[in-house]
Amino acid sequence: MKIKLKKFLKYLWGLGVLKFYPIKSNILTIDETIEFISIEGNSMVRFGDGEFSLMEGRDLDEYQESSDLLGIELEKVINDVNNPNLLICLPEPIKGVSDYVYMSRWHWIAHIAQNRIRYKEVCNTDVVYGNAFVSRPYMIYKNKELSSQWFEKIISVWKDRDVILVEGEFSRSGVGNDLFSNVKSLKRILCPPHNAFSYYDEIVEAVKKIDKKSLILLSIGPTSKPLAKFLSDQGYWTLDIGHLDSEYEWYRAKVTTKTPLKNKHSAELLDNGITECNDEQYLKSIVTVIGN
Repeated sequence: MKIKLKKFLKYLWGLGVLKFYPIKSNILTIDETIEFISIEGNSMVRFGDGEFSLMEGRDLDEYQESSDLLGIELEKVINDVNNPNLLICLPEPIKGVSDYVYMSRWHWIAHIAQNRIRYKEVCNTDVVYGNAFVSRPYMIYKNKELSSQWFEKIISVWKDRDVILVEGEFSRSGVGNDLFSNVKSLKRILCPPHNAFSYYDEIVEAVKKIDKKSLILLSIGPTSKPLAKFLSDQGYWTLDIGHLDSEYEWYRAKVTTKTPLKNKHSAELLDNGITECNDEQYLKSIVTVIGN
């Protein structure tokens, strides 16, 4: 009860702060964001509450320790608005939270209010930003009727494409579902599930060997951000898809709370009890393992 009261009071405080000190921004809708990344060569990188926490020097639970270098790299990415083929995506709640379920409203109002100085520094009203929730189009929304359309549009982006997935060891994106059933080919570069930024140089060297005709999908947390910028600057088509697989699994199951997924990473939940994956198709798709 004390925890709920504390969260509620923090939410009220956040409402008051943002009422008197609103953050102005120009953020696309999810549909507009998908329209942009559907064009070959148009890359995107997403910033969420985790990246803003890291820029403030706070660790992300067990997944990524903060560091001065990571903070600097994240700052470089979020402030780089000179590449017309790289869409910087910011959290949609900056514009308002009326479309979200209550718990998500509480979380985002408190988070944005707490980090309002950083958000105000970042948001440039002369810049059009993408919608970071393009990879989280289900769980947070009260009205989930649009989720089907959003997922259908997102999945169509890689139809008949040669896809390279750069993901965490336990992410196993697409395993057990049809998220990538429409691709021409699928290969995976597996990265450490925790503190992947410590292996950034190794990841870069592995990805640089990829044919530029391939579509590269990134799902390695905050490390995806500097990697997406680097690859886009080098002419690769790169999409930071984050926890899209978890959202898609929850959407398929029609659950309304974040529940552990069978034998794979689940967004915002600890990787406890995950065992080896013996799926033959998945094992064949692995071309490189970083950190072993």
